[in-house]
Amino acid sequence: MKAIKRLFQLLILVPVGIVLVSLAVANRHNVHLALDPFSPEQPALDFSVPLYVVMFGSLLVGILIGGFMAWMKQGRHRRTAREKRYEARKWRNEADRQQKRVEKLTTLPQSDAPALPAPSDDNIARPAA
Repeated sequence: MKAIKRLFQLLILVPVGIVLVSLAVANRHNVHLALDPFSPEQPALDFSVPLYVVMFGSLLVGILIGGFMAWMKQGRHRRTAREKRYEARKWRNEADRQQKRVEKLTTLPQSDAPALPAPSDDNIARPAA
């Protein structure tokens, strides 16, 4: 199973790596990136970076935002699991407490008080024939 997973990773990662490297080589020219939307003529924050840096950076930001949004959407499932885990722990503790109580009751010393008589054949109800 591990070998199949490794082979699958190679079949996916090698072509993706080749595409990413070819994109980086083809888009080496610099682009002007201005991060000031209020004054486009004289931006307060601007960079001159290769185009592939902008592309890979935006891809990375998209992956991070998508992962964060998926994590936020799954919050109710994590909350339900947390509540169920708490409830299971509560019932497990209750079962342990009852088990200790049963063990305590079964180990009590027998008193000298009279016990119920043992069943005999006289006390057994017979079906009518």
